[in-house]
Amino acid sequence: IAKFFPDAPEDKQQITISHVLRHRAGFPDTFGSDYQLIDRESLRRTLFETPLLAPVGQESRYSNSGYSLLAMIIEDVGGSPYEEWVHEEIIRPAGVEDFGYGIPYWPRDTLAVGIRRNGERFGTPLEHAWYGDGPGWNLRGNGGMLSNARGIHDLFLAMEQEDEVLGREARLAWRPAVQPGNASEYAALGGNGIFNAVYFRSVTVSKEGERREITWVGLSNIGDQVIEDSLEYVAETLGLR
Repeated sequence: IAKFFPDAPEDKQQITISHVLRHRAGFPDTFGSDYQLIDRESLRRTLFETPLLAPVGQESRYSNSGYSLLAMIIEDVGGSPYEEWVHEEIIRPAGVEDFGYGIPYWPRDTLAVGIRRNGERFGTPLEHAWYGDGPGWNLRGNGGMLSNARGIHDLFLAMEQEDEVLGREARLAWRPAVQPGNASEYAALGGNGIFNAVYFRSVTVSKEGERREITWVGLSNIGDQVIEDSLEYVAETLGLR
């Protein structure tokens, strides 16, 4: 990362993009809440000034702030704001419309309203503090994009295709890189304790050559783990467990 940030302190000079992608840079997870309005430079400075939690490359420590740093690199190399680059290079080539921070128009009456565990109203993501073009940098680059089940379904399927819609590099994203001890056989696409999204994709081929494909996208707006429980139930019912 020193190639992109020449002022990176000595203890971070050896961190590579691969380290950050694989959560092995030693960075802390976050520096505040998702909806805290921290700007790009403030987050970069705080990240560089904060001591690493582990030696570079030696431990897996999940870091949202590391992915925000990657978003800064995308902006600098790509020459456009992070969301614009993602839309031009990934979202639009995949044929997906409803995915993003502010580029898709989100009618307020179509947004899910979050409910806390105690039943209190949390509200929609856009009722909380955002800049005009998206969230603060505690969330930008590491999560917070809005979508629906169709948008998530179409984007992930596009990443599987062999027609180079997104290219080989995008399909490599399917390779396992981090395997936490409590991981299940599905992808947790994001969650903040209120909203949660999970994705499950199963492709099997029988001895007779019959191909069976199952795709399941689950979205939840309550502060509970019921969406994961529902997915486990679906998988067991379909004989996938």
